[in-house]
Amino acid sequence: MKKRVLHIVGGLDVGGIEKWISNLLKVKEFHENEHYILSMHPTMDAIVPELSLAEEKILFVGKNNVLSRLSKLTEIIKDIKPDVVHSHSSYSSGLYLLVSHLLGVKKCIAHSHSDRRTVDKNATLVKRVYISVMKYILSKNFVTKLAVSNDSGKSLFKKNYEVMYCGVPILDKTIINSYVELDKAKQKGKKLVFHIGRDTPAKNFKFIYDLVDSFTSNKNIQFVFVGGGLDSVKNEFQLRGIRNINFIGQVPDPMSIMHSYGDLFILPSKWEGLPLSVVEAQLAGLPCLLSDKITSEVNIGNVSYLELNVELWKSSILEKVQTHKVVTIDSRKFSLINNIDELNNMYGD
Repeated sequence: MKKRVLHIVGGLDVGGIEKWISNLLKVKEFHENEHYILSMHPTMDAIVPELSLAEEKILFVGKNNVLSRLSKLTEIIKDIKPDVVHSHSSYSSGLYLLVSHLLGVKKCIAHSHSDRRTVDKNATLVKRVYISVMKYILSKNFVTKLAVSNDSGKSLFKKNYEVMYCGVPILDKTIINSYVELDKAKQKGKKLVFHIGRDTPAKNFKFIYDLVDSFTSNKNIQFVFVGGGLDSVKNEFQLRGIRNINFIGQVPDPMSIMHSYGDLFILPSKWEGLPLSVVEAQLAGLPCLLSDKITSEVNIGNVSYLELNVELWKSSILEKVQTHKVVTIDSRKFSLINNIDELNNMYGD
């Protein structure tokens, strides 16, 4: 018997959580249950065209405030009567799942997608109180606790959580990509260093500015940025007079583009949960250079870790783009089909 599942997300821009849900919805077996999505941001909707879901099942709050979110959640629960509420919204999952539980939802799932322990050390007193209250609610037995990595589980739950690594699609090597600027760069023999991500504090663009700036005299290295909402990043590079860059925007299949053009993938983040872009880059054949703040669980055979020091990163990038090591990649734990089997079992319990 089909279960009605309501997914709660912070927004529907193109980020790791949204992309993973989009990939799940593309697989027929995931539709053994009936899915709805509620975005807790009224206007973030960039990924909506990619969602294999009827328009009436993609829902948005009216205003960007707590009262509007709780009102809309209450309205939807009373309307569609979900069997499961699956919240992907970090600490606020505590509030949303408490309301869902009080309204009679039988299965409440909190899904931790990020390790925020480092940044939360600097939180204000009010924020720390909020975090403590949310964690207390999420510790209760009515909440099923799910995490994308051990670190993200420790961050939100501390204990009694299950780890499920988010799956990625299989690389389609038949796709032919054509990006004029990237084609020109490759024809000139340039090495292309990829980064994927939005302009958020976690992605550490201040470090990236300094890193890219250190390569301005090197004509053989070009940095390629994938993702939407990077206008402020473009402006900062322009102010610094940096030209060894390309922005290709939001793309439906970054893995195939990296396979076609990439020589290296970098992610100098301050914190992450389980960045699927790193898995995709490895599957695309790229070595990956990550900050030592990122979990080793994302390493399926071709990852190196460094502390956040520009000179160390510059030296490592120069070495890696010239070295082509043959490595063994084991992506079995990042299977979308396994995710769907686990989730369908969880929803049906």
